[in-house]
Amino acid sequence: LTAGLDMDMSDKIYSQYLEKLVENGDVPMEVLDTAVIRILRVKLAKGLFEKPLYDTRCVDRTHHIEVAEQLAAESMILLKNNGVLPLKKDGLLSLAGPFLNERRGHHGSWALDGYLGSNTSTFREAMEDEVRGIGYLNIVPETALFNGVGYFFTNSDAVVLALGESHAITGEARSMADISISKDQVEMAKRAKACGKQVVGVIFCGRPLALEEIEPYLDAIICAWHCGTRGANVAAKMIFGEYTPSGKCPVTFVRNTGHIPLYYNATQMGREVLGYYGEHPDSCYVDIPSNPMYPFGYGLSYTTFEYSDIALDASEISLGSVMEGGKLKATVKVRNTGDRGGKETVQLYVRDLVASTMRPVRELRGFEKIYLEAGEEKEVTFEIGADELGFYTPDGEYTVEAGKFHIYIGESCLTKNMMEIKVIK
Repeated sequence: LTAGLDMDMSDKIYSQYLEKLVENGDVPMEVLDTAVIRILRVKLAKGLFEKPLYDTRCVDRTHHIEVAEQLAAESMILLKNNGVLPLKKDGLLSLAGPFLNERRGHHGSWALDGYLGSNTSTFREAMEDEVRGIGYLNIVPETALFNGVGYFFTNSDAVVLALGESHAITGEARSMADISISKDQVEMAKRAKACGKQVVGVIFCGRPLALEEIEPYLDAIICAWHCGTRGANVAAKMIFGEYTPSGKCPVTFVRNTGHIPLYYNATQMGREVLGYYGEHPDSCYVDIPSNPMYPFGYGLSYTTFEYSDIALDASEISLGSVMEGGKLKATVKVRNTGDRGGKETVQLYVRDLVASTMRPVRELRGFEKIYLEAGEEKEVTFEIGADELGFYTPDGEYTVEAGKFHIYIGESCLTKNMMEIKVIK
């Protein structure tokens, strides 16, 4: 306090010891008064005493829950699907996994409210709600997972595993030396697959886990994240096709922990050893594939999309025009080639081939999420100007430089749909 630290946040030293220190004369009262005055001065300047600390108002919880469900549905990612999903409700499904009866974990780290009571369902409760009066669930007890587990799996039409990681090991100050999914969960999936059943893994997590070990034993994988109040409900509905997945990977999913760091927008190296885009795979890792498990921007759907007629309205633009607000236009047609409606996120990537500073091999510079009915086609347009072509120099200045640029438009950072433009002096 005498050094000028007026406020103490989380270690509670002031609340526990300051009063006695002032009483004993170890901290002068004048020092305490100065600290209080400075704090009050800021609060007065912000107008905190001109209104109550909070306004009493009614919260429309029904609306909040609807929004929470929409957010969860937009966020979950279908990483793999060997024709298994969506499942039918009128069969017998076996449910197992450490996240089956979890409630608090759906809210992730730093959740202060909302996970108690009836607002948040467990995955088991959500699945029971979906099949009630239609199908049957076989709940595999934890004690049976490694003792006679085959009995529970072999009598079912398919197995759904609620996998992932606890909120207690994610978030602030919760780094992991190994982000692979745990060995016991891999063993569970392995035993389920050994019974000859289709196995669906729903992974509730706070980070992109390394899935190389478990992926071969899962016929379908949904990354459900820690999606909050309606996370379990949306995951259950997605399994049965009430929601069509539309989420895309906001980060790279590595194969194992040794892949870190691996990111789509790395700068080009002297030798082509990045491996992200499949370049020179024998020059990078020699014990595993060099490319990511699931790349940035990736995500499947219950339908399929086709890109065509990718075009630019011009292949050249002057640097002066760009700096004055001039832009090129890039267009692409996207068609839903499946048998159900769905959303697709069309993504624009840019690579600056010649620059005064090393630039990433690809940078996401635009995206648009569109909904298409089965058979429907839409044209998506991106404008390419200073915001898309420029970069910040080491001294913090934003600049656009003349040279060649590659423009990519597609379904992920791995798209091969490329065009070239020139910015001329």
